Amino acid sequence: MPQHLFIAEKPSLAEAIAKARAEQIGAKATKSNGAWEVGEDRVCWLFGHMYELCAPSEYDERYAKWSLDNLPIIPDKWKLKVVDDKRDHVAAIQKRMKSADVVVNAGDAAREGQLLVDELLIDSGWDAFSDKTKRLWVKSVAQKDLLKALDDMHPNAEKERLYLSAICRQRADWLHGLNLTQLYTLKARQAGADQLVSVGRVQTPTLRLVVDRDLEIKNFKPVDHYLPKLTFTHENGTFEANYILPEDGPGQDSEGRLTDKAVADEVVARVAGKRGAVSSFEAKDRKKSPPSFPSRFRPCRRNAPPSWGSRPSRLWMWPRSSTRPTSSPPTPARTAVTSRQRS
Repeated sequence: MPQHLFIAEKPSLAEAIAKARAEQIGAKATKSNGAWEVGEDRVCWLFGHMYELCAPSEYDERYAKWSLDNLPIIPDKWKLKVVDDKRDHVAAIQKRMKSADVVVNAGDAAREGQLLVDELLIDSGWDAFSDKTKRLWVKSVAQKDLLKALDDMHPNAEKERLYLSAICRQRADWLHGLNLTQLYTLKARQAGADQLVSVGRVQTPTLRLVVDRDLEIKNFKPVDHYLPKLTFTHENGTFEANYILPEDGPGQDSEGRLTDKAVADEVVARVAGKRGAVSSFEAKDRKKSPPSFPSRFRPCRRNAPPSWGSRPSRLWMWPRSSTRPTSSPPTPARTAVTSRQRS
């Protein structure tokens, strides 16, 4: 059986893959020298992005000083480099690749997961899209799902377009962020503002959304509006009903709220004291499940003490006391001919 080298995106995924692979081939998974050993196979891992695009000054020294004359900066040939504090880890993976017959891209099942592993393979001189490169498409780390994914490994070449789309995203971020940050910063300095004006493909639109929402809250003015609410009596008791506002009805503002109290009172006056019939109704059974506990109790008991400064023994009582039913006096229902609301 050819030796497989699995390259996972993160340590936790590598461990899950190693244990599933061990079950699949009937071997034992052991961790040694920065990788999991499963028979002849090895499972290693990354720590997120191991590579980054070079800065403008690494293409040309004149870009070290910001100047409008240099913009836009568009590299003729893109350069990647290993992140400084990850060089040793990348070197260890590259060494393992030399003895592998098949390399398996086990990045997350998404565009970035594809890029993280493929860029390492390409930089290492390994053909990322040859028959010797497989793709493990993992959407769940449950054992049964991992075993199915291991049985269904396909050529990494089938995901080449996904890799290319990630490259486009990566370079677009570089071009957009670096060029526009320099442009707006230099323009700000010309206007007398000596500060960095950071621009990003994602961060700047997101900032605009936050600012717009903040301004909406700051400039919010409450508006009084009304909703006719009536109590009806019949032989089996009483029930309450709210008036359904017609679309574009009289006394409504641009958001469909009834702001004219005279119109609301007129609706009530038309109905009050009159007899009527229920033409139709619909009854539905609604079930509300209790909220699920966010963690199994045993790991919660193990992990909570260092986080909360509590002793494990004290936590035995916590689920019981936290789920004990409480009682409170019933709140009487209020009825109103016209309810006034603010929004």
